[in-house]
Amino acid sequence: MVRPYITEDSHGNFTVTVRGLSVVCTTEKRPKRRSAAIQVLADGQVKVLTPPGFTTEQIRALLYDKAEWIYKHYRQPRSEPTLAFVTGETFTLLGRPLTLRIKQIPELESERVELLNETYLTVFVRPNVVQPDRVRDLLIQWYKDQAQQLIPERLTRWARYMGVRPSSLKIHAYKSRWGYCRGDGQIAINWQVIQAPADAVDYVLVHELSHLKYPHHRKEFWDMVALSFPDYPIHKEWLRYHGPALQW
Repeated sequence: MVRPYITEDSHGNFTVTVRGLSVVCTTEKRPKRRSAAIQVLADGQVKVLTPPGFTTEQIRALLYDKAEWIYKHYRQPRSEPTLAFVTGETFTLLGRPLTLRIKQIPELESERVELLNETYLTVFVRPNVVQPDRVRDLLIQWYKDQAQQLIPERLTRWARYMGVRPSSLKIHAYKSRWGYCRGDGQIAINWQVIQAPADAVDYVLVHELSHLKYPHHRKEFWDMVALSFPDYPIHKEWLRYHGPALQW
């Protein structure tokens, strides 16, 4: 076994060095947590979530024990090209490529986004407001609307198949997660995931629905995910690698 090297900076962040890879790990106290956990996020962040009273020495010990796990799961964040929100760029809906077109219409009653011929994501704007930020805002609202239309039916179908019953569904924007399951049974889903291939979206739904029975990531939880969605590792890895490109 390769012995990891753990250091701490003046801000309370830790760096784990193992097999030549150095990973900065930030810590975050969670009052409702019962045990500590490590998160490796799609954007390259690594977080240590700790319950009340968890000491610095315990964090060090956890990172030491999990250094190989961090090495295995960590991915250097890829530098994604910055979207300019101009005609010709490619967006996706359930993995299907869509070409952005911006149409300037004089005396337009209301700015809007339409999907034309299942190919062109067309933004209709007034000539004097063709600005990237405005196009982005219109696209965000369109994608949120698509998520509101497409995700509930998929969630209901998977819930029936898995024999679980969420109390409600919330679709929102989150910086570092695709979804979560609350203790009261509410499932929350990041609208941005609707850009991913359908199987990747379904993996997120199955993942969160499995938390209704197992509010942790221990073996029983992953066994339930695998039983419902056997090829989930493929789609989990897709989101880990391509996820940053969906977060604009």
